Amino acid sequence: ILIYKSHINGFMKAPKVQVTGELKGWADFNADVATAVNFKTDRSASVLDNILDKIPLPGLEDLTREQAILQPIKFHFGGTPVTVKPGFSCQLKAYHLGLLKGSLRVGLATKLLIDGLMNFNTDSGLQTNLSAKALDVAFTPPTWMLFTNKFEMGMMMQPTLWLAGSFGMMKDMEMGFALRPFFNISIMQKDAMLGLSSSTKELAIYPWRVVGLPPGKNYVIKVGANGQYKMTSNQMSTGVAEYTDNVEDFTFGLVDKDQLVGIPIEVSILEDGKEEVGKGTATCSSIVNGECQPAPVTAKMQVDGKDVEVQLSVIWQESSMSALTAKIKSISLRFPSVTISDQALVKKMADPNTLANSLLRLKRNGRTFSVPLASKMHSKTFLESRVIIELGPCFLDSWKSKTAFRPPAPGTSTSAAENDPTAAVLELVINDEVVSSGMVPPVQWDQAGVSQDFDVMASSLKTSVTPIPAMVPMYSNGKMVGTSELEIDVMPPSMSAFWIFPYEAQDFAEGNEYSFTWATHGAVKGTKYNFTLTAQLVGKDGSLTPTAWQQPVSVACTNDIGIEIYRYHGSEDPCAFQVKVSIPAKLVGKRVVLTALWLDANLMPHEMVSEPVNFVAAGAGTSRRLDSGSGQWGLVSKGSVDHTGFGSKVQSKLANLRSHCNAQDLDYAIGAGMNFVEHMKNVMMPMGMGMAGDDPSAGMGGSPDWSSQPVSLFKLGDGPNHGKKLSKILPNSLCAGGACEGMLPGCQQTKVSPIKIKQIVFKLSRYFNWKQHAGPKMRHVVAYALALLPSAIQISEKQVASEVGETMPNNPILDTIFGITTSTSTVRTTTTLPPTTLPPTTTLPPTTQAPAPPPPPSTTEPPTQPPTEPPTEAPTTQAPAPPPPTPAPTPAPTPPPSTTEA
Repeated sequence: ILIYKSHINGFMKAPKVQVTGELKGWADFNADVATAVNFKTDRSASVLDNILDKIPLPGLEDLTREQAILQPIKFHFGGTPVTVKPGFSCQLKAYHLGLLKGSLRVGLATKLLIDGLMNFNTDSGLQTNLSAKALDVAFTPPTWMLFTNKFEMGMMMQPTLWLAGSFGMMKDMEMGFALRPFFNISIMQKDAMLGLSSSTKELAIYPWRVVGLPPGKNYVIKVGANGQYKMTSNQMSTGVAEYTDNVEDFTFGLVDKDQLVGIPIEVSILEDGKEEVGKGTATCSSIVNGECQPAPVTAKMQVDGKDVEVQLSVIWQESSMSALTAKIKSISLRFPSVTISDQALVKKMADPNTLANSLLRLKRNGRTFSVPLASKMHSKTFLESRVIIELGPCFLDSWKSKTAFRPPAPGTSTSAAENDPTAAVLELVINDEVVSSGMVPPVQWDQAGVSQDFDVMASSLKTSVTPIPAMVPMYSNGKMVGTSELEIDVMPPSMSAFWIFPYEAQDFAEGNEYSFTWATHGAVKGTKYNFTLTAQLVGKDGSLTPTAWQQPVSVACTNDIGIEIYRYHGSEDPCAFQVKVSIPAKLVGKRVVLTALWLDANLMPHEMVSEPVNFVAAGAGTSRRLDSGSGQWGLVSKGSVDHTGFGSKVQSKLANLRSHCNAQDLDYAIGAGMNFVEHMKNVMMPMGMGMAGDDPSAGMGGSPDWSSQPVSLFKLGDGPNHGKKLSKILPNSLCAGGACEGMLPGCQQTKVSPIKIKQIVFKLSRYFNWKQHAGPKMRHVVAYALALLPSAIQISEKQVASEVGETMPNNPILDTIFGITTSTSTVRTTTTLPPTTLPPTTTLPPTTQAPAPPPPPSTTEPPTQPPTEPPTEAPTTQAPAPPPPTPAPTPAPTPPPSTTEA
């Protein structure tokens, strides 16, 4: 409530105005706040260069770079001209050393009643009275979890005085003298303080492949260690099942080395995540460089009378996640060339009909991927495929096969590799007949080449793609008939193209709508792209057969997809595409994979295949596992006003951090110091001459650029060479209560109950006499303004009413506008909205550009370029190997799929 009162005492006197405001209300307050910190990498990832350049400070705007503060000084030393130009620069760096995990949680719940009164009088001043009652207060004191072996975080200032100039024939010489004052806080275990390594480290066990499972069924892997159990997604077996779950979900807390080596790890296999059909154990025999040996660690068991082997990566390091995530990369496959050396096969491929029915097929881990072939440079000997296969985030160890790479014996094919479903094999197929095949050699992930053709790639992807070429010899009956070039394009997982949903084997019921979701490389938020979704039938052996079902869509990507991502994709949320699709009746009872097709900026067709799923009759869907609950379809509850706790995702993260909790106490201390560093650039020094802080044995060696090792001028701390402790230098009042150093428990071991208080009353009463702070003129101006305010509001209300009556029709939704009811006499006929420029998701948008038909995974011709509006420098068949994958910066034509009936 706000009340105005004004009174004029005389013509020559300022009006007397009184404003009274009253506030009454209540609030139901319930806050449960949790913060988590996880430093996954060590020092290099957290160095912030030149903070002053990003946070400008008054007077220091120009000190973040070298600048001359004096005019050059020129003089002669004998007959030698000398020029000296002083300069100064300053930077600020924030850094951290070591790894740290932790969380902090605090809660407060109460019902708050508020009663306030404010009275302002232009003669006297302002009087405020506020009363608040907090009823049924429940305060949960801060609780924390903290784990580290040794961690240090601080800031370092880098002021440097530069002297630049020339001396005779030596030009552009620079000499710098730098001070390095720093301030830090360190947390460490006692073992680290004594220079000893900790025997307690983080354990991660990641199951990534199972070999020997009965084909055609779905299985979940359950792993138990350190009193915890983790489960994978539900995946179809084709004799082998590959798992690409988020590695961050497979940490098992802190364990001692003696609790790992020789101790059995429980491994179970659940059919459809329900019935246990196999159980065994795996054992870590030894640890080498933080990884259990033998690698991979295997658990052997029997399922339906067949020998089954579960392969796991077991990591025991201070940050096991860093080791695992380093093995996750985004993989794209290209097939730049196929060279045929057998003349009979060359003659056969010269027939256009034979070439049209030829394809190159990759078999790997029980899955098949087929791409059509076309002539390269109009040659009968050289072939190529323009289709790019997107595999998404892959665990690199899953490319290791159980069969050693070796040429087949004379008179035989690659029988050893063909009988091993874990081996990657390329097959040349003509009219559904395999005419030659070859095993992909072991991939050298650490010996990648450098691609030269990045013209069409987005600048953010140019430096991120690492192409790894692999030459595959092709054999027929033990005779080498040609070679196939396979290029594996490797990118960080944050740039992956992959299916977000579906992500596992599950049932889709007829007639229901499901939000199919996927991501591509470097998609721009809000930009519409064209895709075609198709379905392919899946055989028990992993073979794919195209169907006639297709759904062209035009959709923009968004970061708000409303579902959880179960595959590891880096630290950033991808910009994903989401389309609602109804399950067609003609595919009911089929096991299929969904395929997304699109063209990139260079009109290169991309193909991305989902995990196998079942299309079932309405009402026949089954839940994926016993503990699925409402998360069967990947949906995550966002809560409501009645939400009484954290969501499942937050609880999972806190539980993961809680698994690292131990009772070992941590010592912390605040330190500071200053180092001195010298710099020299373009200065030639005689051999053996050095500067302060340099290694005398190294000399300068005539190097034109040189920086000395930091020389400590002083350092605070508790070590033998660190001088006095900070608490011994600063006043006692500043370090009281352990502010400068002390000990804290790594984790609170007792449950903390909320502190309950029946009532807390807050009262505030203040009087402000403004005559002591404002002169007569200022008080008169405020008094006249407040006196005229009600009239100004009335005049404005009439003007707004007039404008509304003339320009706006009556709106049935808005009863009033600024307190003004719209007149019924101004009702106008509502015009029909024009059709939206975004077409329905089931049709393609109209375009004047002919669609370029890319090859589906069967036997169609490679895509041709559209006749109108060709892209700049569009590739032809004479072009070199196509570039690594990238999304189109503008929407590209959608490739139609194959029309072969199932």
